[in-house]
Amino acid sequence: YRRLNEQAGGDDRGYTIAAQVVWGNPEEAQAAMDAMLTGGIPGNVAMAAAVVHNPAIVPDLLDAISPLMEQTGAQAINTKYGISQVALTVGDLDRVENIVASFETSDQVNLRPLGYVIRILAVLGGVEHKSYAEDIFEPLGELQGQNAVGFLRTLFALNEGDVATARVLMRDLEPQDSTRTHRMRALEGWASVLEGDTLRGIEDLKAAIDSLGQSGLGGGQVDNTFRFVLARVLASRTDTRDEGLRMLRYGFDIRTAPELYAVRQLTLAQVLESMGDFESAAVALSDFINVWQNAHHRLQARVETARRDLERVNALRN
Repeated sequence: YRRLNEQAGGDDRGYTIAAQVVWGNPEEAQAAMDAMLTGGIPGNVAMAAAVVHNPAIVPDLLDAISPLMEQTGAQAINTKYGISQVALTVGDLDRVENIVASFETSDQVNLRPLGYVIRILAVLGGVEHKSYAEDIFEPLGELQGQNAVGFLRTLFALNEGDVATARVLMRDLEPQDSTRTHRMRALEGWASVLEGDTLRGIEDLKAAIDSLGQSGLGGGQVDNTFRFVLARVLASRTDTRDEGLRMLRYGFDIRTAPELYAVRQLTLAQVLESMGDFESAAVALSDFINVWQNAHHRLQARVETARRDLERVNALRN
């Protein structure tokens, strides 16, 4: 961690925290966090390491870094958004909602869309129902136009498997620029998969994702959803399963796709169990349970289901 950060010419305190978390020294991690706060460094690396390796201390780390949100300037905004992503990953919905409200009621109008983005990601990550974000359609339309609203409605419909509604909405979408053109093809691919035309769907999804990446436009978090759909479809087919598994295992960095971490682990567990790899399936289920151990009470039913699944998978493994 330190070597990599030195190459980047940055401060190594965030990496020190990450290392202490990984090594299982939460007290040392907290001490390093306190030192880091003096310099006002967000510490995204430390948070990512904590979620993966020691999620029990995540609430304390979030509490420790939260005072930075009260400062002014770009760094405070980035910190607030970063905290929302970590909170989304571990299912801390109360903290997420507080940050969403602070963005959407901000006197700085340009900050309000950040609240909309967090809501959208919560829906796409399966943490919230689509109703959680539907009331942003009107203000989003005023900011970005009705085409953006139509794209989002289509995305939500496909996310719920409602391909009929998605097809109706897609008729009115217009490819206003190259980004929209590629994303519209991704929507087309997703719809084809839901309709049973899997090969065509895979072709369209791959082409759209490749185009977004090659043009440098694929960094948006919304595009993570298309990549996840592709990974899930590939993993469901015998002839493409290895490719899909590689994507599920390594294609979603917790710092760039935090909203998908939980559902990714559950999907991975399902695929591995279907292959008879009960040991790896148990690891994926354990990871999910560990990360959501302190999740909001509305999410605990899914944690309990995962615990029952883990018992069943362990029985099969034994």
